[in-house]
Amino acid sequence: MKAVEFTSNLKNKTITVPENISGYLENGKKVRVILLLEDNNNTNDSSQNKEYKAAGSLKRFASSNKVAEEKTAWEKHVKDKYENH
Repeated sequence: MKAVEFTSNLKNKTITVPENISGYLENGKKVRVILLLEDNNNTNDSSQNKEYKAAGSLKRFASSNKVAEEKTAWEKHVKDKYENH
């Protein structure tokens, strides 16, 4: 399967395939279509918004009592793994 990407505007619920791509298409051949619809509420690029929304999303998992353990976690792991053998 070959993937081709392009942007297009819907007109009467029809997608126009650009000329430079339509030459590779065969009439009657099955194609797999995935539509990525832009969010009408946002004027910014949707991928930029996802990055922005993801910033700080792990804060809810932060645990202040684990910060001290983090500094020595690697040393503890090595000791547990190799000193007991």
